[in-house]
Amino acid sequence: MHALIDADLMVYRVGFVTNEEPLQTAIALLNETVEKCLAEVGADTFICYLSDSTKNGFRYKLYPEYKANRTQDKPVHYEALRKHLINFWDAVVTEGQEADDALGIEQTLYNHVHHSMLLEGQQEGCSQSVICSIDKDLLQIPGNHYNFVKNEFHHVTEEEGLYFFYKQVLMGDTSDNIGGLKGIGPKKAEKILGEVGQSEGDLLKRVCDAYISAFDGVEEAAKEALWLTANLVNIRKKENEKWELPKQV
Repeated sequence: MHALIDADLMVYRVGFVTNEEPLQTAIALLNETVEKCLAEVGADTFICYLSDSTKNGFRYKLYPEYKANRTQDKPVHYEALRKHLINFWDAVVTEGQEADDALGIEQTLYNHVHHSMLLEGQQEGCSQSVICSIDKDLLQIPGNHYNFVKNEFHHVTEEEGLYFFYKQVLMGDTSDNIGGLKGIGPKKAEKILGEVGQSEGDLLKRVCDAYISAFDGVEEAAKEALWLTANLVNIRKKENEKWELPKQV
């Protein structure tokens, strides 16, 4: 199993619980957290991903107010823990995008290779990947997922990942200061979308209709808002991916 680790969240979780502790204690807990995660998923290979700590990501360029609501100070050992992950665990720092995007891209690649090898009858060496995170946004990405806090495994199908994405487009994400449609929470979003398993065209039409209704029938403004929200909540599945609204919608 190839473990894809959301190291951003590990830094924050370990950092906040060790704010009053010496750095050595924080590093020891971080090592323990990574090691336990690798053991639980049975990893034979792994990559730890860290987001660029600057505001150089594409989401900030699309929307300068992205994550502007996050005013809490970073953990005391934040930079030291990131440095340790880079030096000791060979963590990869993403550029121009977040760790979530790198996780999505890598898992999508592994899914494709795994599927191709199975079709060719190559069972031996046909490794799978697993995203190790507690971030719900990554449930857009099909494949194996492991919640390293709850110690829970979950497999996301293509249909489930697509459905979750459009659900996020309707709701937005208040934790990242991304606005969706006013008054739309999980239940209302699910009511608008209907059942899991529909085609992307059907889901998109439902979302587009909801946006146009919310903008009092002004299609241009509605589609601009939809495009922005979709690009902000979308977790990339390939390098430099941008979500585009089909012209026929």
